[in-house]
Amino acid sequence: MVNRNLLVLYFGVWGILCICGVPVPKRPPGFVYREDDVSAAVPVQMEVYVDLICKDSRDAFPVIVEVAKMYGPDKLRLSTVMFPLPYHPYAYWASVVSDIDHVNGIQIFVFFNNLYAPY
Repeated sequence: MVNRNLLVLYFGVWGILCICGVPVPKRPPGFVYREDDVSAAVPVQMEVYVDLICKDSRDAFPVIVEVAKMYGPDKLRLSTVMFPLPYHPYAYWASVVSDIDHVNGIQIFVFFNNLYAPY
């Protein structure tokens, strides 16, 4: 049988969260490739979850960017969301650095291209 105190705590916290309400973000998460005024009203919106340390992300990223270039910003809105996987060492810290670069105004896709450049 479930502990009654634990049950009361669970529903109490859930009730407080529902009453306070979490504000809806002003924009979807992630970094938008070629963000402009038209990007919100495009017919296709593609979200890509990227781990900056992952070799599969590194191999897929240039292809995804080529697809975005081919269709253009008036037909396709490409946004990348950081998704650090727990079994890649330092993946979380790499995603933190990408957020810092985005806040500081550095073009994040230049950072991605340099990071995923063939060596």
